[in-house]
Amino acid sequence: MNKVVIVANSNKTLAIKLAKEVMQFLSSKKIDAHIMYTQDSTYEVDSSLKPDAVVSIGGDGTLLSVVYNFHTFHVPIFAINAGDLGFITPFSVDDWKNGLNEFINGRASIKSNLLLKATVYLNNEELKTGIALNEISVQKDETNHLLRLDAFLENECFAHGLAADGVIIATPTGSTAYSMSAGGSVLSSDTDAFIFTPNSPFMAIDRGIVFPAKSVIKIRISEKQKASSALVSADGVPIFHLNKSHELVIKKVEGECRMVANPTLSDASRIGEKMMWKPLG
Repeated sequence: MNKVVIVANSNKTLAIKLAKEVMQFLSSKKIDAHIMYTQDSTYEVDSSLKPDAVVSIGGDGTLLSVVYNFHTFHVPIFAINAGDLGFITPFSVDDWKNGLNEFINGRASIKSNLLLKATVYLNNEELKTGIALNEISVQKDETNHLLRLDAFLENECFAHGLAADGVIIATPTGSTAYSMSAGGSVLSSDTDAFIFTPNSPFMAIDRGIVFPAKSVIKIRISEKQKASSALVSADGVPIFHLNKSHELVIKKVEGECRMVANPTLSDASRIGEKMMWKPLG
């Protein structure tokens, strides 16, 4: 390992402090480190950096921004939580140094996380794309109308005029986020699948559906829809206003997101602690 980019949330005092400590630690290992301070999820990455790894320091939002902005580099991400809950950020202020040392010495476990790609088409022409580690969501734009959507598995319709505030297509990583808040089930991180969850559906019997990761989901605004458009977001970042002439295609990204795993934090521990089903610590 020769070069590492450190991305730190400059809105968090602890993240700024940790960034300097991580840089000193890497320098002591003769590794070239470059710090990028960010305040939001959108920032430009210098393609000439060509890092061997990225260290994310902040909360889950910082990690999601790192995944979005660095996924094309196909390098491992080491994430340190300097926020509050840090559901998907595996290392803490107490154990990052040992974990980073194990990673540098080639003894760390690297987990592959499913990424989703959302592409908006108009008459088969690609208009916009978005990448998500957690979820792609389609939500109503207007508060006074339910959103009615048609959803297809490949080209076969499985939901016609589905009435809800929207739908969420979540990865196993994201199944503990927005999808869970909408009533979706939690998927184990090693599940090769994603979940389609209606958000506040009109019919109480509308439940989430788990699809194999190889599936392709297509979504269109139903002809029954009264509102003019719907908002498509990737990991909470708006990417497009969908109307009846558009088609949204969601599928797995070729080349998964690789993250350094914390060996002391199993799926069972992470879910039990973060969902407050067992005492923290």
